[in-house]
Amino acid sequence: MRFKESLERVDRLIGEGNYDAALDLLDDLLKHPWDDTLLPSALWRRGWILYLKGKLHEAAQDFEEAVRMMEDLPPNFTLAFVLSTSGIVHHTLREFENALHYHERALRILEELYATTNGDPYTLLKNLAQEYNNRANTLVGLGRLDEALQDYDTALHLAERLLERDPKDIKILHLIANLHYNVGSIYYYTNDIQRACHHFKVAFENYRRLCNRTRRTSYCDPMRKLEKSLQRGCILRDT
Repeated sequence: MRFKESLERVDRLIGEGNYDAALDLLDDLLKHPWDDTLLPSALWRRGWILYLKGKLHEAAQDFEEAVRMMEDLPPNFTLAFVLSTSGIVHHTLREFENALHYHERALRILEELYATTNGDPYTLLKNLAQEYNNRANTLVGLGRLDEALQDYDTALHLAERLLERDPKDIKILHLIANLHYNVGSIYYYTNDIQRACHHFKVAFENYRRLCNRTRRTSYCDPMRKLEKSLQRGCILRDT
């Protein structure tokens, strides 16, 4: 089986949730002496599966190797994705400085691509909004709350622009709900309860819309948690 066909099969297996079979296929692929232009595609896919399986240190190694092999490529969406995901892995490991490094590099690439319209503007805006959120999360981990609020605000501005274009985009609605929740959590932590309550209420309304539309637990559970907190006078002690 040729390399490209093997990767297509890997993607199908990942989509089906058959991670072990995908991992076996990738391990087999990586045993062969492929050209260095092909290897990063297999490495970051294996890193993604390892991340999903909770093998964070192994995942980080694969992402770092993929990034190293892609360093000399012109700015492109795949490199931005690999950098961003590497940042998420390091964030999960609580290696916040490393995570910040990767998120900042991903943001620079996405901003450059958007500025030159080298790609679909809608897709790039979605990824920019998510990446500002990712960097903000890492800044929170570093205790740089003012900077985190700025990034959350930028992400919200971008997400609201996207929602105007497509009001039914579930992923954007979910991002907006998460952003308001994250901002509310910072204001609660800094004892600005009035602002915290405002953002928690907006987050609740968005989670409720998502829950009513999809009935997914990933939307309904945060809605119920916020509802109980709002009923207690907007006190959220378990953030």
